[in-house]
This record gives sequence, C-alpha cells and structure tokens, in this order.
Amino acid sequence: MSKKRNFIINQMNIPSVVVDQAMNFCAQHGSEKYAVWISREAYKNVNFDYSKLSKIIDWAYSTHPDILSLNFTEALYKSEKWHDDLEQNSSKEFAKRLSLDEKRILYRTLDNKHFFYLLVPSELKHEGKYMGHCIGNNQFYTTRLQKNHIQIISLRDENNLPHVTIEMILQNDGLLRTGQISGKGNKPPIDKYQNMITEYGLYIISKKENQDFSKLMSLMNLNK
Repeated sequence: MSKKRNFIINQMNIPSVVVDQAMNFCAQHGSEKYAVWISREAYKNVNFDYSKLSKIIDWAYSTHPDILSLNFTEALYKSEKWHDDLEQNSSKEFAKRLSLDEKRILYRTLDNKHFFYLLVPSELKHEGKYMGHCIGNNQFYTTRLQKNHIQIISLRDENNLPHVTIEMILQNDGLLRTGQISGKGNKPPIDKYQNMITEYGLYIISKKENQDFSKLMSLMNLNK
C-alpha cells in the first residue's frame, strides 16, 4: 500500500490528504485494487461522494469493468443500474418459486395487474420473508390458519409478488372480520394499494358476502 500511495502522490500529483482518505476507505472495505481510481476521482470529480462508493465497489468486484476508463458519475450510473437489475431479477426468481393456484384468486383489480390471493399455511414463510413481517416466522398464524380460525389474503402484482398482507378473523357467528393489514416492513399500505383494498372491499359488499370490512372501508378516509 505504501508503494501505491507514493505512486499516486508523486506520479499523479494528488495531495496526500486525499490519498490517505482513499487508502483508509480501501483498507476498511478490502478494495485496495481501486485505490488509484478512488484517489483520482476524489481529487478531480466534484460529484464524488464516499457514501455512494461502496455501491460502486460492489458492482466493480462483481462485473470487472475497466474502471479507469470511467469517471465517478459514469461508474455510479452503471452500478445503480446493475443493482436495480439484480433486485428485479431476485424478485422474479422469488416469484418463480411460488406456484399460483388460479382457484385461490379471490379478485382481480380493475387495472388487471393485481389480484387478491388466498394463502395456505405453506406459503406464509415466503410471504413474511418478502414482505418483511412476522407472519412467516410466527407459528401462531400458521396454527390458526391450519385450524381455519383465520384467512390470510395477499395482494399481489402480475409477477406474483406480494405488496399487502391482510388477516381475516373468523368470528363465533361464522362471519369474518378484518384483522391486521400490513404493507412491506409492517408499514401501512401505500395509497396505491389502499385504493385497491377499498376496491376489493366494495366488491365483497356488492356480492353480499356478509363480511365485516369496516377497517378496509375506513381506508377510504385516508385518500380524501
């Protein structure tokens, strides 16, 4: 590292304070092979941002680009695109692992790009993992679903990826009432999906299913 440091300072005429910061980053992230490029861009590129550098290094280690031919802005663009593609491909692979039983599709939304899907116990783990909530790791939900005490409905897109998980609880009178409605990370559903939930609720009411959709209908107030 000392030879490389001296080369960058003496041959590339980059101030030692810039080089030392680059070297410290490389030492912390195991990215010594990119020290020359990092030092050059940190010194010359006004858009250089250390907070975004890890993303670039991750991309570079995986794709082996000629990084010296790129400036920071170009490398950042390529790395962000690579990460986005990787995430999309991961989502598609996740969806492929989930078989779709058309008979359990309860309702297709008016945009014809989303549907409400009735889950079975073996699907809770996948649902919880992708959505980032506890339904897949909590035996409580699995047991109650196996005993038909609840229904779990997943709002999914055309790629079979979940966006909202809805719990329906079977009451003593045989009717269902709405339990928890969870978006990703246990957050409330975003407006786009709230509207779809309201649409589904209105569909159920129109079909006179005698289900308690008071919580679903209350979402209408959030969009006014």
